[in-house]
Amino acid sequence: MHLIEIVDDLLVVLDEDGHGLDAHELCDYPAAQRQVEAWAAEFSLDAAEADVQLKAYFLARCDEEASR
Repeated sequence: MHLIEIVDDLLVVLDEDGHGLDAHELCDYPAAQRQVEAWAAEFSLDAAEADVQLKAYFLARCDEEASR
């Protein structure tokens, strides 16, 4: 199974050995969701878990921006 990770404001899809296959810059939640859907059509990955990660990332980003 492929994994999705967030690294330095990038959404990254990893193969079974942990090698990066593709990356997408995290600008907004809807675009990130669309990218996960596109990858889910190409790779075997847990889209629901990816969505949990995305929600946490964007929530933290909003909190960070609000505290400035």
